[in-house]
Order: sequence, then C-alpha cells, then structure tokens
Amino acid sequence: MNVKFEDVAHQGIRNITPEDVAVAQDLGYVVKLVGSIEETASGIAAEVTPTFLPKAHPTCKCQWCYECSLCRVYRVSANLCTTDQVLDQKPTATSVVADIVRIVRRLNDGTIGKAFNEYHRDLVLAQPEDVKANYYFSILAPDSKGQVLKLAELFNAEDISFKQILQDGKQEGKARVVIITHKINKAQLENITASLKGVSEFELLNTFKVLGD
Repeated sequence: MNVKFEDVAHQGIRNITPEDVAVAQDLGYVVKLVGSIEETASGIAAEVTPTFLPKAHPTCKCQWCYECSLCRVYRVSANLCTTDQVLDQKPTATSVVADIVRIVRRLNDGTIGKAFNEYHRDLVLAQPEDVKANYYFSILAPDSKGQVLKLAELFNAEDISFKQILQDGKQEGKARVVIITHKINKAQLENITASLKGVSEFELLNTFKVLGD
C-alpha cells in the first residue's frame, strides 16, 4: 500500500512540557517521538506522535542525535533543494536534506530504480474504532473536593477505565491531574477530548500515546 503524507496522523514535540517529562520519569517512562504503522482488521493506521515508552523498551537506549528506525519517509518536491550539503551542526537535519537531495536527483535522472516489492494493493485506512492504545492525559482542574469524581464520570461515560491516576502539583487554586488509561480506541479518544474541552472547570493540557499494557 502507498500511504500518503496526509494519511499519516502527526503531532510534533513543541507541546511537550518539563512537567510531562518529569511525570513520565516518575511513572517509569521516557518521552520519544515515535513513528508507527499497523494493520488492523479494517485497514492501515499510520502515525508519528510523542509517545510514553517504558524505560526498558529498546528504543529508549537510543540517545541524543541518533535515530532508531528502519527507514525515513519524506514528502519530496522536485524543486525543494539545490545543494547536497547543509553547513549545520545538527546531524538529523543534515541527513534529512542529504536524503531529499539524493531522491530528487534520482527522480530527475530517471534512475530511481525498481521498487523493493512490486506487489501492490489499494490503500485502505483503518476505522478509528480499530486503532487502540493506552493514553496519557494531563488535566488542570480546580483544587477542590469532588473534581476527580467528575473526571471519572466523564471518562466512564465513554467506557474508559483508568490504569493510573495521580495529582501532580498545585498552582493558584488549581491542581494538575495525570491519568493513564487502559487501552482505548481513537473514537473514544476523540470523544473524551471533546468532553473535557466542553467542561469549563477543566483544561486539557496534553494527551500522548502510551506504549505498553
């Protein structure tokens, strides 16, 4: 299947906060930007998103500028680059541009070569109900009695159960509540996100995927 750029759900790292990183460490996780693709009963699901990985996961051994991946995929334009070097001290940026230049040159020269596997079938994307994972929620709530119960009722209404829940820090009458759920699907994730945003007392700070049962 050929998966287009727009078919890949993607979220960057700019919204990760020091508080998220600290909570991850306390709970036994490391935050990494992870690209994944899986085949479900209804089709393919692909995404790139910040993810809580257990500290024992092999990817957590990859540090600094090194990449743990089998391949890199880019959206390429024939007019994107005209140089094969980037005078930059950032290894990932340099290697990305070098790869893009190489691809563009081969496209222009008609030497792109044969596909690794010429078997092809039409792209079928997964239904949201079939894409499942654990999720981390960081929520700012009033520091008063009964707020955790209100949160539990909202999550229960979407048939979402808690794996872990804790209160992390206070500021000006507010408390940060951290929730890690048992596995939920993307439809449930969308519904509970909308529900939380619809309650004025709560502020949804961040939501990240969590790898592991």
